[in-house]
Amino acid sequence: MINELSRFVIVGTLSNLANFLIYKMLYLFGLSLFSSSVIGYSIGIIISYTLGRLWVFGKVYPSNSELFISFLLIYIVGGIGMSALIVTSSNIFNLDYRISWLIGATFAFTNNFLGQKFIVFKQKRS
Repeated sequence: MINELSRFVIVGTLSNLANFLIYKMLYLFGLSLFSSSVIGYSIGIIISYTLGRLWVFGKVYPSNSELFISFLLIYIVGGIGMSALIVTSSNIFNLDYRISWLIGATFAFTNNFLGQKFIVFKQKRS
């Protein structure tokens, strides 16, 4: 599990970097916090799905609709939770939008790793 977590952290770092850069750029160009976070998160999903099924869990999982839908459901929960935490911490608690993003990203990271490990790839293990 340590190797999987390490690879997940690497992939998560890459996808979150892309997520944050898109989020920040769109927000600075005038998009709402929520829209910016959803679009940035969507880019991160594409990166995470591709690298996750090819590398994170030490085996190549062929892409199919069942795998993608279960992955997407986990990430939708993470994305909604992340976006809600960003908006809440920024608008209600007046935290800086970058701190708000880190709070949301922490929730999404935990949700996404555990969901992939114990739901998406669980039935695929021998």
